[in-house]
Amino acid sequence: MHAPRRIHQRDEPFRFHPDRDSILPVDDGWLVDPRMLAQRADPHGHLSYEQAYAEAVDELARSGYGCVPDPTAGDAGPQDLVATCIVYEAEPAEHVRESTDNRELHLRLVCAMARIDGAFVGSELGVALEVADRLAGDCPGRRKRYRALVRELFISPTALPDPVSQLAALPRHEALDVVESLKAMAWADGLLRAAEHRMLCLVHDALDLPRELVGALRCSPRYVDPLAA
Repeated sequence: MHAPRRIHQRDEPFRFHPDRDSILPVDDGWLVDPRMLAQRADPHGHLSYEQAYAEAVDELARSGYGCVPDPTAGDAGPQDLVATCIVYEAEPAEHVRESTDNRELHLRLVCAMARIDGAFVGSELGVALEVADRLAGDCPGRRKRYRALVRELFISPTALPDPVSQLAALPRHEALDVVESLKAMAWADGLLRAAEHRMLCLVHDALDLPRELVGALRCSPRYVDPLAA
């Protein structure tokens, strides 16, 4: 999440140049060192690292780019020396449009789960992109659109009027598929946090599924963290 920052004057606005500023092209975008973004946004060191990085992300958005963590970097924060991020060209008008496409609703619900604890990490973005690829099937255009939608939702989440009722209105087999995606997202960082547990309970109740299945996922030991908000 963006840290509070103080206003300061820069010699010139921050501008992203893909050829000059990226490490290499990757997946419809560019792999970028977040330390470089922070330094470019605050060359004189007036801000803390988190503030400078947040300002760089805002400047990118104003100039038509989005910036998200690199899923392959795991859950390392941008301050971590080994962390990287992905910058990509955004088309907000297409990404935020309303759609009756159930697959896009699926993605919106998954991304809402990622943000339910107030933040997101690289592993959650990785899960969301995997869901986008699966829903897109063999259609390259749909895959690109869904991946762009996921990235946009991670940067600028849009509230769903009533995600539980929207899920319950889906055909049964599609709703159950969404539930499995929500579980995968909830467990993406290895913890089932309190807010995620509450949402999964609401979902299971709405679909008349036993609450005993809330934490029933295959692979690696998992637990509910009672201290996580």
